[in-house]
Amino acid sequence: AAKKDDGVMPTPESATWPEIKEVLESGDRGVDKSRVKKAIEINRSKDGAPYDKFDQTLLKCAFLTRIEMRVPPGTLESEAFQLYFPGALQDGLLELILKENALSIVPAGIQQLQRIRSLDLSHNKIQVLPDEDTWESIASTLELLDLSFNKLTSIAPLAPLKKLSQLKVDANQLTSVEGVSWGELKQLTMFSAVGNELAS
Repeated sequence: AAKKDDGVMPTPESATWPEIKEVLESGDRGVDKSRVKKAIEINRSKDGAPYDKFDQTLLKCAFLTRIEMRVPPGTLESEAFQLYFPGALQDGLLELILKENALSIVPAGIQQLQRIRSLDLSHNKIQVLPDEDTWESIASTLELLDLSFNKLTSIAPLAPLKKLSQLKVDANQLTSVEGVSWGELKQLTMFSAVGNELAS
């Protein structure tokens, strides 16, 4: 994986996506930490260039705690994202929303997110979840997980997740919800699996 840039802020000029440029310009280009924007929303699924190529500058924005990204199909499937995510985001990111990106795989890098609390991968084309080790890595922090509107046939790899308060798996191809540690999910307040092929 890419080496972390130790505390080096990327310049706004290095960004190809205007939204990233904007957060890097915030707080007087990062000088005033209290005014630096901690959240970014990129809503560009219908756009072409430059959103057809993942802007790796995002992976150097260590100050971000919330990322919401909807970009053209294929952009997040590229090596530029899949191989290098999360980069410098790994220590600070609390909330990651990647819904509606036509993703067929869960980015392997999610297991490096030290503080992730909320993960939204809904409305994609994910068929298979990463193995238990991936979820084990974020089990101590992850509270909300949305995997609805994908093509999942099993959620068994989610067994390590014991701190979840919300789990949504609606509109997948699940025939069972076996494998999840239901007995240990003491904090689960919401579970939703409407629109699957579950045997009653």
